[in-house]
Amino acid sequence: MPFSLHAGAQAAFNARADALLASVASRVEAAQPTENDLLEFNGIPVPVSVMWESLRDDDIRVAVIFPIQGKTVRVDGDDFLSLVHLAEGLQGRRELSDAVSVEAALDVLVDWLGERILSETDATFVHFLLDWLERHVTERTIVFPIFHLRFDATLSVNGVKIRQLQASEVDEWYAHLLGDSEWRERLEGERNQWRERIGGWAAAFVLVNAEPKHALEVAFRKAVEVLAILRSFSSAMLIPSRRSRCTIYGMEHVERRTAFSLDLNRPGFTGGSVT
Repeated sequence: MPFSLHAGAQAAFNARADALLASVASRVEAAQPTENDLLEFNGIPVPVSVMWESLRDDDIRVAVIFPIQGKTVRVDGDDFLSLVHLAEGLQGRRELSDAVSVEAALDVLVDWLGERILSETDATFVHFLLDWLERHVTERTIVFPIFHLRFDATLSVNGVKIRQLQASEVDEWYAHLLGDSEWRERLEGERNQWRERIGGWAAAFVLVNAEPKHALEVAFRKAVEVLAILRSFSSAMLIPSRRSRCTIYGMEHVERRTAFSLDLNRPGFTGGSVT
């Protein structure tokens, strides 16, 4: 699937990437040679044998670290924020938003920086990214079982199909996992449990064109939007005592009741009971 950006956008993104390239290249020149297989940054051991790792602080990326030319380079502070903002800007483009995640765009940007510094490519960053998308974006269907929804017809909305999920389709998904796997017995048991749980109930089948890291995110967003439409037809919209559980399997909220019973009139009252 061909991807493109108009010339003005390409020039703007390439200019920002080139500025980052100059800054990161200067960090490489100033970096010390790598001496160990593991380095510690903020108490976190980072293997220098991998292309790069991200440090995390409450699941927020704060830096990237990667080995290059026998050195280990850390990009943090304003330079790191510039990396993230460039990745976010690309992912926010209408032409690319459904195809690539911010995380993948950041991965590709770091790869490009390394290859440019090593003179392994002379491509501009935008062309480097678009070529990467051509190789990694594929058409795939993501299936979300729906919690206890019977649906005999097929509803198609915005690339999402709501229809009955056949037990044979669960078997088909597990078939490629079984093979000669040492976990065959365990997987077969798991497959049978899922056949009973979701076989015959409705599911949302979402067709997406995206790289692997982004496919689930895009499909989930689309499925949630369509299920919100379906819930508007539920009697729970009109009857307060009813609840609609038309949602993705695993996201349903089944009510549990907690109450404290205090018998205030009982002689010598010292407490109560919980139900």
